[in-house]
Amino acid sequence: MNVRATSSGSRGFSASAWLYITATVLLLVVEAIVASRFPGYSYVTNYVSDLGVPEIGTFEGRPIDSPLAWVMNAGFVVHGLLALAAAAALVRAVGGGTLRWVLLAFAVFYAIGFTLIAVVHGSEQSEAEGIVALHFLGGGLLALAGSGMAVAAGIGSRRLGMPVAARAISIALGVASVTLIALLAVDKADPTISVLGEGALERGALYSILLWQVLAGATLLRRRATV
Repeated sequence: MNVRATSSGSRGFSASAWLYITATVLLLVVEAIVASRFPGYSYVTNYVSDLGVPEIGTFEGRPIDSPLAWVMNAGFVVHGLLALAAAAALVRAVGGGTLRWVLLAFAVFYAIGFTLIAVVHGSEQSEAEGIVALHFLGGGLLALAGSGMAVAAGIGSRRLGMPVAARAISIALGVASVTLIALLAVDKADPTISVLGEGALERGALYSILLWQVLAGATLLRRRATV
């Protein structure tokens, strides 16, 4: 990818970097605050999306009681939009090339995924209404799109000045996220096969993507300094 004008390219890299970092920090801070108000919340067995369920009860055997569900759902939507804005800023900062459109497409699906899990909850009510599949679709979209962003960025990252080690880490994080989602699917299909708690597997897949966003932000700031 060729950088456009030096000044606009520099601003674009900087904006994209800070948006990625802000998106990650925001989601983690919101998650920690909401989890602290959820009685007995377990980072090993409860899903991240359980924090956004406004009902009190159980779902798939997990206890649900999130007094600040609306805060978590707002955090999901804002995080997805910030990540999309970061990708859009990156697209504006570089010239032609297929990779930038691939990253932007993944970012769009990533934002849609977070919006879906914020609007349609993983709950008994959603199950009774026959819409819970939309929640799972949202989770699948954000996981696969987030992993795709990491792998695509790693493959084409030399054009952004990413060091070799960072490229390898970017790809590894994307692969790790997909692998953890696959293990989660196996765990749900056959409860007798349990590598880790379902919450830990889901959280690990998401955190891999968030770690990539921090890596991308740091790399873009480094690249911006040389533009």
